Amino acid sequence: MQSQTRRRQNVEVNADHDIEGNVVPQKITLKDGRVFHIEKVKGVAKVAILSQFATTTQYTVKIKGRETSLYEDGGKWFVEMHT
Repeated sequence: MQSQTRRRQNVEVNADHDIEGNVVPQKITLKDGRVFHIEKVKGVAKVAILSQFATTTQYTVKIKGRETSLYEDGGKWFVEMHT
């Protein structure tokens, strides 16, 4: 079985912000212009990754029926793309 390489891909995110300060991502736009609507946010967690910031927020989201991770790191958003 071959392992797939992943690369970090910065994305544009449209999100709602509620009165409690929670961020709820609604859609992701890739550099090539493709737009993916987020069906559901299944979870939010603080994670430590190699970054200049102490923690990164990981959103577990459902897009087109599949679960994936979306990350916010110091105001920038990214996903890990299969190469």
